[in-house]
Amino acid sequence: MTRLAALLIALALAAGAAAAETWHAERVTSGAGGAPRVERLWSKGPALRAEIVLGGHAIVTYVKGDRYVVVDTLTGKGTSIQRNAKAIAEDAKRARPFGNEQPALVALGAEKVKSEGAGDAVCELYRITDQAGRREVCVSTGKEQLPLVLRVWDRKSGAESETRYLAWSKDLEQQGATIPDSFFSPDPRIALESLTQEAFLAKAQSGEPAAVAPILYPELLVGR
Repeated sequence: MTRLAALLIALALAAGAAAAETWHAERVTSGAGGAPRVERLWSKGPALRAEIVLGGHAIVTYVKGDRYVVVDTLTGKGTSIQRNAKAIAEDAKRARPFGNEQPALVALGAEKVKSEGAGDAVCELYRITDQAGRREVCVSTGKEQLPLVLRVWDRKSGAESETRYLAWSKDLEQQGATIPDSFFSPDPRIALESLTQEAFLAKAQSGEPAAVAPILYPELLVGR
């Protein structure tokens, strides 16, 4: 690990410890020709835990410090991958490691086009249309601007998908639900294959499976 990467990790961990905000969200994605996909996500500062079931396999993703870990709890195996310096540096620039679709699209040029819904269900719709297709996200009108609905249309394939956030919770520890740091680390009994960033990219480029399960949050591994 380079001295710069070590410094970025220390700064990211310090920022996470200072903020110590906790978040939880559930979301379901449908369309694109597949079965609906349900995810449960938790964070504490920059640390992430995400759970999903794919093909009957319960997959858990952990992102903490300089490691991105994906575990197949059915087989008891996992892959621990070194995060690159760019991804680590981005930890300190966001309120949480998930639910950042609106700033990501705005950075690409998305603009607010209208408001949707009524009453307490009003959200502000941001949209970008480019060579890749169309992506839009509707966010809450409060200070947090939480994503509520994400829609994607792929120009090349014509596939469409929609992600709906079913629930948002913040500051869980203030509600009496203490989340230990160990919640964001895999069970030590899990057999982990450890890969450097270079080894992971080499495996991915060779066409062979680079991990025991799909990398569902690549921006947390290699940065945006």
